[in-house]
Amino acid sequence: MTRESGDTSAEIVTSNAADTVQATMRLLRVVVRRKKILIASLSLVALLGIAYYATATRLYQAKASLLVQETGLDPQKMTLANQAGSQALIPTYEQLFTSRRVLDGAMERLREPYPELRVEDLERNLSASGVRRTNVIELSYHWNSPEVAEAVVREVLESYLEFIKTDQKNVSRELLVVLDRELGNVKRSLSEKRQQYLEVTERLGPVTLGGRGTPTEHPAVKRALQLSETMSEIQKQRIELETLLASITLAAQTGGDVRQYLAVIEPTIGAELLLTQLGMKTPDAEAIQLAERKLIDDHARLQVFLNHLGPNHPDVVQLQQQIGNTKSYLATYAQRAQQRMAEMNNERLAPILLSLVKEKHRKIKEHERHLQVEYAAAEQQAIALNGELAEWTMVERELERLQKEHEMLLGRIAGIDLSGDADGVRVSVVSPAMAKDRPVSPKLLLVGLLSVTGGLMVGISIIYVLDVMDDRFRSPEEMQEQLATPILAMVRQLGAHGEAGVGSLQVHVSPESVESESFRTLRTTLTLGGAERDCLAITSTEPGDGKTTVLANLGVSYAQAGKKTLLVDLDLRRPGLTRLFALRGQIGLSEILRSDDDIASLCADRILATGVDNLDILPCGPKPSNPTELLSGPRLEELLAWAEVVYDQILVDCPPVLVASDASIIGRLVDGVVLVVQPAKNHRKMVIRAAETLRNMEAELAGVVANRIGDENNDGYYGYGYGYGYGYGYGHGYGEEESEEDELRQAPAQTIAIPSAPQRRRVPRRAA
Repeated sequence: MTRESGDTSAEIVTSNAADTVQATMRLLRVVVRRKKILIASLSLVALLGIAYYATATRLYQAKASLLVQETGLDPQKMTLANQAGSQALIPTYEQLFTSRRVLDGAMERLREPYPELRVEDLERNLSASGVRRTNVIELSYHWNSPEVAEAVVREVLESYLEFIKTDQKNVSRELLVVLDRELGNVKRSLSEKRQQYLEVTERLGPVTLGGRGTPTEHPAVKRALQLSETMSEIQKQRIELETLLASITLAAQTGGDVRQYLAVIEPTIGAELLLTQLGMKTPDAEAIQLAERKLIDDHARLQVFLNHLGPNHPDVVQLQQQIGNTKSYLATYAQRAQQRMAEMNNERLAPILLSLVKEKHRKIKEHERHLQVEYAAAEQQAIALNGELAEWTMVERELERLQKEHEMLLGRIAGIDLSGDADGVRVSVVSPAMAKDRPVSPKLLLVGLLSVTGGLMVGISIIYVLDVMDDRFRSPEEMQEQLATPILAMVRQLGAHGEAGVGSLQVHVSPESVESESFRTLRTTLTLGGAERDCLAITSTEPGDGKTTVLANLGVSYAQAGKKTLLVDLDLRRPGLTRLFALRGQIGLSEILRSDDDIASLCADRILATGVDNLDILPCGPKPSNPTELLSGPRLEELLAWAEVVYDQILVDCPPVLVASDASIIGRLVDGVVLVVQPAKNHRKMVIRAAETLRNMEAELAGVVANRIGDENNDGYYGYGYGYGYGYGYGHGYGEEESEEDELRQAPAQTIAIPSAPQRRRVPRRAA
């Protein structure tokens, strides 16, 4: 089951590839055929490209490069949020270059030397882009003067650096205010605790430290001491959160970048919670560490394998594949995190960070409040249990805690740099502004390539549209493919050789001509096709396709080959074969089909000689009013069975397939049906419908004859020729208004001797 499904899929892929190649080849043939349109399109677009290059304004480019680095981070302790936040800074700082605040600052310096410049010009022609996989940002500006372009880039850089420095100074000042306020609170608490310590010490008097050993072993005292230490850590976290909350709030209000606080928030909030709030579904951290550890181990194993095994050894190849998969997993994970961080801007990121910090601050304060309640209760209990000594111990511990907190705040304040160079991110100029002497636009090579590409696309598009609108077969191969039947022969446009009779037939008048050779080719194809074709019907898609002319010339070709051939005019509505041989008004087929007499005796009076050896004709006779009913009766089958015994080859002229159902009825009684198509005249859909109609009626379609093929240099794919018209008008009053009596009054033609009907009747090929 699986193998069959795989084979089917492979066949579908192969078929699709073959169809694509075939369609491409068809389009190339069409392009070659209509190459004048392609040349005209290329010429027109090339002229437009030349005109553009000659008249376009020359633009010069000035460039500068900056390096963006995050400060204050330990490379050995970089976490996922640190890395993502650091790389996400690049898109943020790219956007800052085109911010109105930076551009306004640059315009203040540019307005006096270059009054023609406007802020809109800077916004339109200034661009900033990060170099892939680096922290470098390239700034460029296009203008019609290299001096102006260089001045713009230089002043934008200065305004940008000033904005970054000012923004960081504001953040530092706000941090300093918060820390100073907290330091004042700690100092007051420390002063009060020292006073309390002195009072307790005075009450205790000369108490040695060794005297404290026993009381402090009580569980209540231990719990109070532990609560004191825990509360110290909680208060430290609260102070840090308050400082961080104030900094983020200020940055959000002043338009500063809040991404620089990601690295500070992560240890406090937690990497998992932070990334979850940012919308990144990260796998477990242990899974990432495990993948990294596995990658290191696999590299070591690979080195060992390469020392003992060849590079194509299965174990080496498998290990290399594992290393590649692990690298791809880690790279994809980091890329998703970086992409998500890059998509976050201040308006979206600031509320998230503020919400996280506020929630953490609320929990810390709630925890601190509970600890204070518990600590107060434990302290009272310890004092009650241990008396003044326990109180002295608790005061001493609290004093130590406040001193540590005081030192911590002093360190934080001392670490703040109001110069703005050591807080968050450092931006430095790698290469100064410099303009190129040569214009960067327009580029001759690019204009040329675009002109050629545009000309080809326009030309091919026009050719394709014209080809789609031309509802004809574009080649014999296409006709054979879409009809799913072979092309038996291609007949050229035939010249006029006479008004009527065999004198108008090309094969009889000029048997050695090129046009006659196509009918001999058709005869050979039908004879050597592998199937028995003793009785053939010739039909067409619609009137005027030349089916009667093809049938008559093919009959002459069979007769010249020594085969006794009978032409039967079964087009009872518009007997073209009868008119071609000037036999209008003669008795013929219609009387045989209506009569109940012996077929052999009736044919003896109605089959006529054509003047060509081995070639006879059975004309239509008077046109009946019910041709379909006559053809559906048993007499036609008996007539064809008798003719197969007497003649070597029988050719039946049928009405067009899409005009009447007669061809489908006759096609079930003969060995095959030949469809005559005039490519320059017939619409593709009509020909396909005719072939499908014959197949649906169980008639065997032997092949197609392409008729009236013109010169290869003519317009169209086969060439156009004048038509051999039918002038069909089916229905009552069809054709010329002639009565049977008028036809019978005309002189009869020469008759031939017909043998009596055979004793063995013809076996029907299909049920009628």
